[in-house]
Amino acid sequence: MNGGILFKYYFQTMGTARSMDKLSRFCKSEGILNKDGNPPTRMGLHKAMWRWAIRKENQQEAFNIYTSSELGSIFPPIQSWEEWIEYLRGKIETAYQHGGIYEKTRFLKSNGYS
Repeated sequence: MNGGILFKYYFQTMGTARSMDKLSRFCKSEGILNKDGNPPTRMGLHKAMWRWAIRKENQQEAFNIYTSSELGSIFPPIQSWEEWIEYLRGKIETAYQHGGIYEKTRFLKSNGYS
């Protein structure tokens, strides 16, 4: 699944009535499947979106999308780049499951978190 497409659709197109269920229906209508060829689960969608956003090469674009979105009451408003990086740092644990401390440390370092 392309996390960038999902992130953009979720934050740019869906407005404040967004939900993972609606994103799942969007995926079904577009023929977007998970790596096993099945419709994506809500957790799979969440992970794909944030895996895209937390990568160094996508952080700025994701920041621009997020901060220009109507967030509603679920998502915290982000005012600065520093707040964004801290917010993304919190998403790493749920979006990425690392095998051990070495892999996590390498990911954090290579993506500008440490």
